[in-house]
Amino acid sequence: MRAGVINNGWQWPMCRVLADVTPLGEGGHAAGVAGASALDLAIACTVLAAAGQLFGPWLDGALMVGELGLDGAVRVPRDLPGAVRAIVAPGAVTVLVPAAGMNDASLAGARAIGVRSLNEAADVLAGHQHHPAGCAHCCHGAAPHEPCAPSVLCSACRENRRAQ
Repeated sequence: MRAGVINNGWQWPMCRVLADVTPLGEGGHAAGVAGASALDLAIACTVLAAAGQLFGPWLDGALMVGELGLDGAVRVPRDLPGAVRAIVAPGAVTVLVPAAGMNDASLAGARAIGVRSLNEAADVLAGHQHHPAGCAHCCHGAAPHEPCAPSVLCSACRENRRAQ
């Protein structure tokens, strides 16, 4: 994971990093079904946020499943549909997944946003990258639109917030 982060141009923290991978749900379905490598993308983004390289609120509500390659590519983990099903069961709607596994993730009942690399995942989380599935921060299936980030909301998010 460290190599994937560094090879995408990010700085790995100069300290020991310990990730406690606690199983999700009864029986530890997400980590148990897909293997711990399915959480690489989520762990890498969390480490970067903790180190101040990603804006922490970008990760609010963001669910990610994907194995991180040495080159920073996001790869399909073993039993991607099982991992996505375990994540969406508690009510999650949108999940970042490897682009190559979009069909499998969609079949598992999630609104999947495909990413090919750690950098692309960061761009999607920041709202700099547009994708056909809609905005990761809107969570209501909006069509592709202007950038949306926590500090600058897109028009769909602004309208949603006014309606609440």
